[in-house]
Amino acid sequence: MHSFNSSGSQTVEEICKEAVSKNIKLISLTEDDTISSYKELATLAPKYGLNYILGVEVSASLEGSLFRFLAYDFDINNTALQELLASNTSVWEDLGVKVVHVYAKYHHEVSVEDYMKFEPKPGQGGFKHNNT
Repeated sequence: MHSFNSSGSQTVEEICKEAVSKNIKLISLTEDDTISSYKELATLAPKYGLNYILGVEVSASLEGSLFRFLAYDFDINNTALQELLASNTSVWEDLGVKVVHVYAKYHHEVSVEDYMKFEPKPGQGGFKHNNT
């Protein structure tokens, strides 16, 4: 599942509530190139009687092709993993700016400056480039 912290539209707490409402006891938030949800989930899971498995969806490319793979049960404090995810997030953010720059050439009501100021809200999806 993805929360608002990546490309999902729900907060971590909304996901916990939905899991409980469906009698689901075990979840994994496999966010896009981020493990930022787990600090919050570590607090919320016991409150809602949930167990969780650490997970993340990691982006990689080879010869111009994009691959997305899931990793589970990793060391959340692994520096190499944190650096890889931060690098991937930066690549996605840069791509968003490039897309908006091209789009703005044809749609003058759009600007890179406005894009940079944009803050997505829960319910819209977390990544800025998914919402503009």
